[in-house]
Amino acid sequence: MHDSAMRIKRNLVYLLVLATMLLFLLSACQTQKSSYASGTRVMKDKKVVLHGDVSDLQEDRVNPELKPAESYGLGTSVHEEMVVMDDIEPSSEKYPQKPQSVVFAEPILTDTYKTPVKVEDIYSVLIAEVAANRDQPQLALDHYLEKLRVEKHPAERVTIARRIADLAMESSNTAALKQGAETWVSLSPQDAQAHEAMGIYLIQTGRFAQAFDSFERAAVLGAMPRFDLITQNIHTVDVDRLIRLEQEYHRLHKKYPDHAALDQGLILLYRKQADIYYRKKQYQKSLDALNNIQKSIQSKDLSNHDAFLRYIADRKMQVAMAAGHYRQAMREAERKVAKYPDDLQARIEYNRVRLAYATEKNKSALMRDAEYELLQIAAQNQGDPVIFQQLATIAAAYETTKLKKLLQDFLLQQTYQKKSYETAHYYLGEMAQAEKKYHIAIRHYERVTTGELAEAAQKNIIQIILMQQGIPGVQEYIRSYQNRADAVLPIYVHLRIAAIEEFINQYAYSQAITMIHQTLDQLQNSTVKNIAVKPASGMDSLDQQRLEQQFKQQLYRLRGIAHAQIGNISKMRADFEQAIRLNPEDAETLNAYGYSLAEHKMDLQAARSMIERAIVANPLNLAYIDSLAWVMYRQGETDRSETLLTWLFFKDLQNNPELAAHLGAVLWQKGDKPNARWIWKTALEHAPGNRYLRFTLKKLRVDVDKNRVLRD
Repeated sequence: MHDSAMRIKRNLVYLLVLATMLLFLLSACQTQKSSYASGTRVMKDKKVVLHGDVSDLQEDRVNPELKPAESYGLGTSVHEEMVVMDDIEPSSEKYPQKPQSVVFAEPILTDTYKTPVKVEDIYSVLIAEVAANRDQPQLALDHYLEKLRVEKHPAERVTIARRIADLAMESSNTAALKQGAETWVSLSPQDAQAHEAMGIYLIQTGRFAQAFDSFERAAVLGAMPRFDLITQNIHTVDVDRLIRLEQEYHRLHKKYPDHAALDQGLILLYRKQADIYYRKKQYQKSLDALNNIQKSIQSKDLSNHDAFLRYIADRKMQVAMAAGHYRQAMREAERKVAKYPDDLQARIEYNRVRLAYATEKNKSALMRDAEYELLQIAAQNQGDPVIFQQLATIAAAYETTKLKKLLQDFLLQQTYQKKSYETAHYYLGEMAQAEKKYHIAIRHYERVTTGELAEAAQKNIIQIILMQQGIPGVQEYIRSYQNRADAVLPIYVHLRIAAIEEFINQYAYSQAITMIHQTLDQLQNSTVKNIAVKPASGMDSLDQQRLEQQFKQQLYRLRGIAHAQIGNISKMRADFEQAIRLNPEDAETLNAYGYSLAEHKMDLQAARSMIERAIVANPLNLAYIDSLAWVMYRQGETDRSETLLTWLFFKDLQNNPELAAHLGAVLWQKGDKPNARWIWKTALEHAPGNRYLRFTLKKLRVDVDKNRVLRD
């Protein structure tokens, strides 16, 4: 209730501010009519912030040597693509990754204006800018595109087209970028940024040769495009496309050898090639691409020179390890340690490679040396939980008895001294679980009852019991917990929710739905089998009530997912809508509901809206972007869907079977069957029993193992 009141108050304040701005602008229009009529610039003291260079908005004289937009040979069909920026190394201030904000007077008028500005025009621009500032670029573009449609004066059309192109590039709206760039180039053919915008549009639609012609026009006009940004926005698993793009880079680089933006763009292109070849297990070609990066940066003065060198060293070591070339991997690791002697991570990684080589070749002396160095690192960093977690993972992966013993002694000492008590027990549980000492691991996890690790500990307990005893064992463990003297409600419900999630993952939907029914009933009556479950210590009644509502919301969401999987659409809708009523802003529920609708090809626009709301709430969750790409595919936007899914593939989600099913399906429909088969086959190697992936292949009648289409 309180949250609802606060939202109403914020909306009223926002409407009041908007109304005040509008009245002020209307008043200014009335008082400045004479200035408009004489063609002078008004409101010079009022400022708004827009992106882009606005140094000259006078009507351009047409240069007969430069062709208008029609000469690009653009068709009328529009294919939108979503382009997501890669978070690669930071660029220098000399080559910013985003256009700088420029402040200029509003409105912009020219001496040829003879009529007063209309109130509707001011309102439309105002709404567009408010929408842009509130991260609603599509709404802003809708208003600007409508303004462009009705605007007749060339100089004003240039201003609007520039703003459309800027917003379209920010929001990856290819259709709007096409309209804005074409208008901008045709009306202002001597503007270098207009040609850059046109080139980016052509890049997004795969017309590389035409795109680089446009970039060359921009260079002739004195502004080299930002090729580092352009390359980062190309997402594909097709090596042939990247090779064609590389050829265009080299062609332009011969004419402009001293432009750092071209150098950085080419380096990032080699990086993409190295990543694709590595994914496809073509390790020598991956190393060749990395060597090309190294050659390119040797004589270049790049601000992120050091970051590229670190990337090359890490990637070469990773490629060599994957190819089984341990000596080469050790040499790369040694070079990195020699170059960065104070880099603790480099030392840890070097000794991890040595342990892998010693284990593979059974070299006990090398094993002892690597273990000794890691022991020294552990002794010097006993207060750093991140370092200890890394070392614990290494100790669990290799036969490093002394390192394991040191880590265990340190963590046990933490528990005895009550320092980071639950954190220490959690890591002790992880180490025991890695050693397959499951009963010891469960005992450690059971001591983690508060803090951020409590939920993860309960999930680990359920996973261990499910693996050893199956669903009946999980049910028995939960029943036994409720009779314990130290039972508390949060841990009890965490256990049940963890079990429900695992049941769904194991396709045991009926058991999941039954447990959800029981848990909701128990929460409603505040009892478990007529035995009261105590709240956690330090919780008052209000905290308890909020926690129970949060649990109910999670349970309704999970039941909605289970009903979606078995095809009970009416119950699916009811559960998801109940979960949304309990928390309208919960991103997980919005994403799950939207994705479930997309899976059943129902209410696709509503599904997309919910997924977009989830992304706004949590833009770092890559699973939500996968959902958005899938609903785009269902809506027929295969180009944008492919771009998003390929970007996710390069965010190290290539082993996610559901993502592989989605990306493969999109590529298959577009006719790129070799890459679709490769993605599916790679995913099956990591998850051979994944039902969703197998179902996708069966539906498309594809047998990746035999490299043929199945017969009916």
